[in-house]
Amino acid sequence: MPKLNLSEEIIHILEHPDREEHTIDIIKSYLRTEEQRKWMYNQDLSIADILNGRFHGTEATVTIIQSMFNDWNEKIGKRLFRFS
Repeated sequence: MPKLNLSEEIIHILEHPDREEHTIDIIKSYLRTEEQRKWMYNQDLSIADILNGRFHGTEATVTIIQSMFNDWNEKIGKRLFRFS
């Protein structure tokens, strides 16, 4: 997957989040795929739920979320999304 050409401002917001809704808006607009959106909808999970670890962590769920994080990180060219 190719790295996206995101503005320095967007990268700065992701690197130094001051408001969660800004990060969520960037994920919705630039990073999340339609397939990921559908999966999250079917699991009744929001981006905030995923970012804050509010999900029931079956091994399959954790694997899918880690894959999403990897996908998003690849798109921005930095490792900003991961489990704590």
